[in-house]
Amino acid sequence: MKKSSEIRSFFLLYNKGYPCIYRQIVIFKHMKKIYLFIIITFLSLAHFSQGNETGLNFSLLFGKEKLELDKEFYSNSDTLQFQTIRFYVSNVKLYKQNKETVLLKKYHLVDLENPTSLFIPFQNENNWDSVSFEIGIDSVTNSNGAMGGDLDPTNGMYWTWNSGYINVKIEGKSINCGARKNKFQFHLGGYQSPFATLQKINTPINNNTILVDFETLFSNTNLQTTHTIMSPGKNAVDFSHLFSSSFNTTK
Repeated sequence: MKKSSEIRSFFLLYNKGYPCIYRQIVIFKHMKKIYLFIIITFLSLAHFSQGNETGLNFSLLFGKEKLELDKEFYSNSDTLQFQTIRFYVSNVKLYKQNKETVLLKKYHLVDLENPTSLFIPFQNENNWDSVSFEIGIDSVTNSNGAMGGDLDPTNGMYWTWNSGYINVKIEGKSINCGARKNKFQFHLGGYQSPFATLQKINTPINNNTILVDFETLFSNTNLQTTHTIMSPGKNAVDFSHLFSSSFNTTK
């Protein structure tokens, strides 16, 4: 109430016939108070918003190490570097023991190059027990063609030649890789039977964090012979199954 009266008095003073210098001094004093009032209000709203929001975190790891692009990781006498890691999660739902559910997000692109994509916010009014989601994009959405937002083809996750989404894209280098320049490429997609690659995950929540361990994935992959998947097929289905086994909530 006090701040409101000060703001009103500022405008009254401005409209009266006070000498110019005196009026400028008064205006300056009141403007300082107005700016302070705006800043305090903004910070209070920001604090309130942060205090009522948490989220689902995707923590990408290589064993016990945090996964980072272009960093060297060591496993099974091999040295690996990752240049691209992107994957879709869809139909993300939260559950409680009383069977209450909420659809958190329909489609979400996780991109290691964009740290904010590793977090899906939600209100923390409820203590959620478990989460379910799909790795990839369902057949109905694929059949509808390219869309916007996280599904925009400019994200580099859409096959124009095959009219479908790439569910998972993993690219990098390995000293044991049998491909040219030791580069591996896994572009996993396909939504038509018998080569549909969509994977379903249902797991308890531990600290609102989903762990994705790429050491689990690559310790079970012989990069000397399996290093390139660029189209739908049996290899894409098998590797998609293997990728889904890298998701868990405990370490």
